[in-house]
Amino acid sequence: MNSSISSMLTDSQIRSFLIPAQVWEEGVQSRPDLPPIAMPARDALDIERRAKKRVNLRNELHRYSICCERIQGITAELVMEKNVLPAPLIFSRSNFNDKQLSTARSYLALIDVLSRGQNQNLPYKRMASIFFPPDHAKLHLKFYEMISKSLKINELFAIAAESASLPNEHFQITAEQCRMAFDQRQDHLRKAAQTGNAVVDIIELV
Repeated sequence: MNSSISSMLTDSQIRSFLIPAQVWEEGVQSRPDLPPIAMPARDALDIERRAKKRVNLRNELHRYSICCERIQGITAELVMEKNVLPAPLIFSRSNFNDKQLSTARSYLALIDVLSRGQNQNLPYKRMASIFFPPDHAKLHLKFYEMISKSLKINELFAIAAESASLPNEHFQITAEQCRMAFDQRQDHLRKAAQTGNAVVDIIELV
């Protein structure tokens, strides 16, 4: 079960934050009203594990959505606190019509393609989620490194660009934008793996 960022192909902006492990587990002293992000994340991961075992409890999907909304909400509150979170990686809205920028739509389409192509041999299978705990960073990065070595990587970028470019729109997503999104995400995950940070994506409809 994943938070369906890959299905949100409306015009969006994504801010992807690195969350220090201590902040993830303990929260921050300046905001005692905010629980540690690890709390709703653990609940969400438990729901994911039950879903894999086909143990479907009542209202699980609704509870999962609430957990993910809570994770994003806490992160958004932490952004307001000085010197708690570093500047995010931003995938911008598409209608800027700047072909030199990777966009939220190019990233979401890329993740959709990569998720649909996953199999049992992949090192990480939660690439379509909106949150990644600190201990997930290295496996998540390993997935990107494996894809980067694929002989079909250019084909994946082309497929993602085609799926993201909707008919009768004044802008089109390019394979190069999908490549930029891939490279930026991989670099972001590399930083997370090196520092032991978590990652949380805040998706905003614009």
